Amino acid sequence: MYKRYHVRSMIIIGVILAIFLSSISFKQVSATEVTYKDQAQDLQALGLYLGTLTELSSECDRLSSAVILARFLGKENEIKKSNLNSHFTDVQKSYANKYIAYLFKEDLIKGISPDKYGTGKMSINDFVASLLKVLGYSPEIDFKENNTLLKLKELKIIPDNYYSLLKAKKKFLKNDAVYLCYLSLFANCKGSEHSLVYKMLWDDVFTTGQLGDTLNGKLMLSADMPDLIPSWTVVYSKEELRDLIMLSIKNNQLGIGIDTPTLSESEAREVYDRIISQYHWKALLHPSATYTYTSTTHHIYPHINISDYLMMEYYYSEPKRFKKNWKFYRVDLITDEPHYKSTPVWVKRIDDIVNKCTTSDMNEYEKVKALHNYLILNTKYDATYENNAFMTPHFAIYVLFEGHGVCDGYAEAFKILLNAAGIECKVMYGTTPYGNHAWNQVNIDDQWYNLDVTWDDPDNNNLIGYHYFLKDDKEFSKEHIALDVCKPEVCDKNYPQN
Repeated sequence: MYKRYHVRSMIIIGVILAIFLSSISFKQVSATEVTYKDQAQDLQALGLYLGTLTELSSECDRLSSAVILARFLGKENEIKKSNLNSHFTDVQKSYANKYIAYLFKEDLIKGISPDKYGTGKMSINDFVASLLKVLGYSPEIDFKENNTLLKLKELKIIPDNYYSLLKAKKKFLKNDAVYLCYLSLFANCKGSEHSLVYKMLWDDVFTTGQLGDTLNGKLMLSADMPDLIPSWTVVYSKEELRDLIMLSIKNNQLGIGIDTPTLSESEAREVYDRIISQYHWKALLHPSATYTYTSTTHHIYPHINISDYLMMEYYYSEPKRFKKNWKFYRVDLITDEPHYKSTPVWVKRIDDIVNKCTTSDMNEYEKVKALHNYLILNTKYDATYENNAFMTPHFAIYVLFEGHGVCDGYAEAFKILLNAAGIECKVMYGTTPYGNHAWNQVNIDDQWYNLDVTWDDPDNNNLIGYHYFLKDDKEFSKEHIALDVCKPEVCDKNYPQN
């Protein structure tokens, strides 16, 4: 509620304020220096900034800038243990000697002369030149050394207003050095699709645990964090909220609390509902979300359990990222309980099947046929459960581990096996003249085909059918109508060998 002031009172206040301001010369008024403490604390959590928050306001000279840069690269311990000694005679007895020696060896800095590094003020251009080199850019080839800030702006590493602020600065502060390092984390390295923070995570500069300690959703997203996202991670936009929920799904994380200080409950609900609407109900199992909104807290709690085939789709699209997750290879986390299999158990079972059925010299068609035949010969259609959508044989786990299931179990298991063999495959849910059903679409040599493993299984261990194997839409759609949410591909050809 706004306070109402008497008009006369407002006039008096205005006159007093005008007199006060007129007594201060322009030179005495300076813009308030923004201190990037939050960003410095994030770098501290990652072990990339070892200074204090109070020293951010001090000027950054050439010695301290070298230390800040080397520590930002995660090289503190390596440098301390080394026998490095700078050839620059003016810094050999300084605290920055080893740091300068390391950075010079890596061609990230240069001196003011062949034998002098320089111990005076650090220029913004020189510091930014080093950051550009860290990102893989070369002076004169990629940027002008006398205007490195312009390159940062062109690469959209720094926003226009910060570019203007830095250009007008008389002093380069540690505050700016730290903030420029922080902004560089989000920049892609030259020629790479991945950001610097992603590269540093995969180079073991810091751990997923340290990344989680930042509670910075934007950092986690840029690093594609392959581990459990901690509760109270903060995001500031609907796009970031959507991407963080999607990352939690990719990580097979059942529940996560997300702090959304700038979003209303309706905005958070909109994001969540849109995600859920993109999937068939068999992909995201019993999803739910709760909200806490008060004057001081804005939280959303999405709880999404993903199906077997979606879990393995994410794994086989990028196995390396899951092996980065310490939970993946912890033997004591593996269980053989009948209603749960950990990712390592899944991977061992599926890889064993694929290696048994296929060879590296097979083409895609031969691999698809071999895995189609494997499922038929090793799976019994479980008619006792076919009318109960919530009974277990509707999931791939029972087809692949116990050898029985119904149509969606077949289709999901087939997708997992093909993904493991490096072949793109989709699960289609829809209707047939006989009721609800599930089948597949398969991409062979950039051409999509329809395939129904269940209907190719005559339930005789010695027989294999091919009536529904790699068919076009014209023939297949006479009996199969897919739901729009499955986003069916156009299949305009039968496979030529059929």
